[in-house]
Amino acid sequence: MTLILLLTAAMLLMPAADASGQSYIDMEAAIEWCDIHATDDVEGIWRYPDDGVTVLIKKVGGENHSHEIIVVESDRMTLTPGEEIGKLYATAGPESFRMKLFTKRRKGILCQPRDCSATLTAQRNGLRVTDRGKNFGLRINPLGLLPGLWKIVRMSTNKPAESLPAGMHKLYPTGEIGGTPSFNKRYL
Repeated sequence: MTLILLLTAAMLLMPAADASGQSYIDMEAAIEWCDIHATDDVEGIWRYPDDGVTVLIKKVGGENHSHEIIVVESDRMTLTPGEEIGKLYATAGPESFRMKLFTKRRKGILCQPRDCSATLTAQRNGLRVTDRGKNFGLRINPLGLLPGLWKIVRMSTNKPAESLPAGMHKLYPTGEIGGTPSFNKRYL
């Protein structure tokens, strides 16, 4: 009888899964996961406002150098809660990470991972993400073909939105869940 009760309790605590074995997770389950486990600085619930996605970042199988990025909530209908959309790998620096995010979906499966770098902010409440793609720029000054003063004059446009850092801000365990931001370290 005790064995049946233990198995029933274990089944109730496990998240539901679909036919592919993918677990569903919601905000309540993500908060509970954070409360049960001792988390490091990068683990927890993060919001990526540019894409309208809330994710849970957690260690893979107790390994210190690898983390899963799992969807908790999404404004897009293409992402399902519980779906793994990427991985985060530790680097030599304690606040620097290599991030792989899936960018395409083929036949219902996320694919085509893209390499990014992620850096924790000094307060540990933000994760700045930059694309590690190759940057190449070419500027041609057509006025350089004209004689005299026009060779000195250079024109350029500025797009301030492109210079803003992209990334995520932490919601839980030390972030903004409940409407009150808290940047204090939480000890278990």
